[in-house]
Amino acid sequence: DNMAHPSTVSGCEPYAFTNQYLGPQNARSGESISGWITGTAGWMFRSVLEYFCGIKPGYSSFVVEPCLPTSWERAIIRREIRGQMQTIEIRRKGVGYAISVNGRDYCGPIAY
Repeated sequence: DNMAHPSTVSGCEPYAFTNQYLGPQNARSGESISGWITGTAGWMFRSVLEYFCGIKPGYSSFVVEPCLPTSWERAIIRREIRGQMQTIEIRRKGVGYAISVNGRDYCGPIAY
């Protein structure tokens, strides 16, 4: 909880993921001692990319099947996939999504 453990106390940057704080009996209570040595950030990145944005790698291609949070109107992802830089834009369109990959428009889920 960021309010219970502000970065001024925890020593962990507010944009970092930490999963351990020193308890109230410790002289350094509220301090985070492992903010950058957990795998949490990598898993969060993968979760957002693969489940919110729906960009899932295949053997020689990738699939885009988004499920954006309701507060997101669009997402733009620029990422190297299989050795090629891809710019993927996902926009809400009615009850579905408009998707473009490197400027080429698609409707609905795509396999690229």
